[in-house]
Amino acid sequence: KAVICTDSKSTIHSVLNTNNKSYLISCIRSKLIENNNRLKLMWVPGHAGIKRNNLADERAKLAAEEPLITFDYIMKKDLYKCISQLQYNSHMETWRFIQHQYTANNPNRIKPSYP
Repeated sequence: KAVICTDSKSTIHSVLNTNNKSYLISCIRSKLIENNNRLKLMWVPGHAGIKRNNLADERAKLAAEEPLITFDYIMKKDLYKCISQLQYNSHMETWRFIQHQYTANNPNRIKPSYP
């Protein structure tokens, strides 16, 4: 069992609010549901002299000074479009170098021009 303690009431309210569709909040909510009896979220008062909470505040301040790392959420349709484009490019590259019976007649693959 594990208990995640936070002094952020807004975070707890966001997790409990099923109308909140934020990707990160949805991930947190899913993990809590998956681990129903093993993982709990608990509010603790901030700046009340709680030893570990003060340490967490210090670490949070240090983390705030670090460069921001974000993870973009990729939509399914964007992923399909990207994969389709990669497949098309791969197919065209293969087709460009294919050897066929007319290669001997036109080795440079120059398109004919008609008057």
